[in-house]
Amino acid sequence: MAETGEARPSNGDAISTSAYVDCGKLLPGFEFAILDDDGIELGDRHCGHIHLKGPSVMRGYFKDEKSTDEVLSEDGWLKTGDIGYRIDNHVVITSRSKDVIIIKGRNIWPYDLEVLAQQTGGVKLGGVAAFSVTASGQEEQAVLVVETREKDADNRLHIVEEISRSIHAHFGINVQIDLTPRGTLPRTSSGKLSRSQSKQDFLARKTLQDVEQSATRISHKQTA
Repeated sequence: MAETGEARPSNGDAISTSAYVDCGKLLPGFEFAILDDDGIELGDRHCGHIHLKGPSVMRGYFKDEKSTDEVLSEDGWLKTGDIGYRIDNHVVITSRSKDVIIIKGRNIWPYDLEVLAQQTGGVKLGGVAAFSVTASGQEEQAVLVVETREKDADNRLHIVEEISRSIHAHFGINVQIDLTPRGTLPRTSSGKLSRSQSKQDFLARKTLQDVEQSATRISHKQTA
């Protein structure tokens, strides 16, 4: 995924490549559109907000006009809350809009950070959750909760430093790494990683002061 939000075919570099599922074409009678933040329709391979229109799209939330107006246009277009792109009238979903990490105006897909972190030795495949938190007086801070069996203090520090260096090299951002035992990241009933619950659990363990101090330490290391 390019920084511009353009999906480009893989060049074979496994570290910088993210794989997404082609969901195929819509059923007859349905339409979809990919729009940017200003409501302008985007072309093929450009990521944006997925809007859907069709015979089974809801007419609104029960007795909740405000919530209905936030997601449903007067002419029946539903803002699904998904981020994705089109390829020849096929739709590809890349993320949920609420999961997108925004650092200094840049959209960063959490999945890309998670895939990159999993290239580090000692990190469980599928055992990384990326999200952002906002510390008082600061912009959003990217956070990665990483599952590992490693208990040795030096090896744990090596994992944190390797992930931090790799993400800074690829994305130019600082990130807080929180190591956690394997099997502790929350998942949905279908087994899918829950980033929102991971964030809640992280904030329950960490104070905003912890986040601010960690962000400052990471920034100093990267610029040293």
